[in-house]
Amino acid sequence: MSYMNGYKTKWDIFIIVLALYNCIVLPLELAILPPFMEDNYTFEVVNRVIDVIYFIDIILSFRTTYVNPMTGDEVYDAKKISLRYIYGTFWPDIISTVPFDAMLMGLDKNFLGTKINAKRFALLSCLKLIKILRLARIIEFLKSSDEFKLQLKLTKLFFMLLLYIHLTGCAWIFVTVITSDVSVA
Repeated sequence: MSYMNGYKTKWDIFIIVLALYNCIVLPLELAILPPFMEDNYTFEVVNRVIDVIYFIDIILSFRTTYVNPMTGDEVYDAKKISLRYIYGTFWPDIISTVPFDAMLMGLDKNFLGTKINAKRFALLSCLKLIKILRLARIIEFLKSSDEFKLQLKLTKLFFMLLLYIHLTGCAWIFVTVITSDVSVA
């Protein structure tokens, strides 16, 4: 699949939308766990579906062409594409795809011990937020004017600032909940 394919661009935007969803929901779920999220089967199903979609994205990435920076030509050789992906963004993609939180929560409660230890292991679900780094790659390959790309980069910077503020606030709440027996909700 060509990296310039319209379907590939739409797929990348879809992945970014899912990553944005994770950027908002995961920190809230970890830090506050609002009553509507607690023991809600729908959120669990949505998280697992997102994991499957991220896995499909990894498979597609093994088949997506790239531009050779030396020659400027598009590379179609499957072996070269695979090697570039493995030595490039494969590891961040696989770390953000594997549901470590679900695997550890599925372990016996005796292994995890207290509810607080289980909550600490749930922090691993934040690894899904790594997917948001793909936004820079999408902006780079968009078929649009430089002015529009600059606007997108400024929007990305603003979003990253908001995300940082959101994550910091959720982290403070998370630390408070972990270190005390007081519930936030």
